[in-house]
Amino acid sequence: MRKLTVVLLLIITILLADRFRQELSSIVHAGGVDPVSALLNGDVNGDARLDMSDAVYLLIHLFNGGPDPVVCAGSEESGLPPTGQTTCYNTQGLVLPCNNAGHPGQDGFYQNGCSADGRFVDNGNGTVTDNCTKLMWQTTPVNRTWSSALQYCESLSLGGNDDWRLPNIFELITLIDFGKGSCNGNQPDAMHSVFGDGRYGTTWSSTTSVCRPEEAWYVWFHEGKVDHEVGKSHARGVRAVRSVQIRGN
Repeated sequence: MRKLTVVLLLIITILLADRFRQELSSIVHAGGVDPVSALLNGDVNGDARLDMSDAVYLLIHLFNGGPDPVVCAGSEESGLPPTGQTTCYNTQGLVLPCNNAGHPGQDGFYQNGCSADGRFVDNGNGTVTDNCTKLMWQTTPVNRTWSSALQYCESLSLGGNDDWRLPNIFELITLIDFGKGSCNGNQPDAMHSVFGDGRYGTTWSSTTSVCRPEEAWYVWFHEGKVDHEVGKSHARGVRAVRSVQIRGN
């Protein structure tokens, strides 16, 4: 009887392992997940811990129609957003076909990065989710000095969340649309339209300039310019950000 029990347990273990392998394979190929990251990521319920709850979560998913495993951060096709530039130019700034042999390999030709389709989602509660960078943004900015901006974001409660912060300069740069720019005053700012028109051109980041520590890096969204030649005592736009986890589809 004991031998029979052991044999049955072995059979069940093999069947479960095969089912897990098939499920993992389907997640990897359907969701563009890197196989190595998928295998190393045991945190399937996304609580930042590896424990028995992950096994229970996975079993419920496999056999009872439970929610999909959380996609491991950075394991999707790319966390790098596209620049938004789809036009190509020559040395004089004239528009060229992007397959022009004299100026090959431009940004507008390759258009690398996450798909722009469905990248930004307006959550309808004053926040916007970026499905590429896994960041959630405050939809409408406010106006603050740099120190006040830090305090404002840390104490902000918005969309049912209170873990907001002032974005660093790399995070803020991901919002630039390099395919647009208010170059002559009547074109849209270099930012996705989901953020509306009530935005400030110059927006603070939390990153201080090392060479000029009395200044902080900012993005000027009218033209998509990144600079730090503004003192921290000046009031500029503030758009809070928070990190989010996005479950697989």
